[in-house]
Amino acid sequence: MNIHSAIKKGQLILKGKKIKTADLDSQILMTKAINKDKKYLIFNFDNQISKNNLDYYNNLINQRLKGKPVAYLLKKKDFPLIQISIAMETI
Repeated sequence: MNIHSAIKKGQLILKGKKIKTADLDSQILMTKAINKDKKYLIFNFDNQISKNNLDYYNNLINQRLKGKPVAYLLKKKDFPLIQISIAMETI
């Protein structure tokens, strides 16, 4: 499966559960799964994704379906000028 197809599948799953940020969430979770930035997704959308990375991505999608915030899944939260690392214990 390529990156684009995996993201589209994740979007459909999240939209099916009425998650309003499904498109953005699925892209952000893919960047986490493959350890690349958003630019990489844009320019390499047709690249194949490894089974391990796909399994990790699907796990992240499933956790998001259960209501876990994206920031918890990424273990970080970006703000316009700073990045703060977070953990479940700090909130």
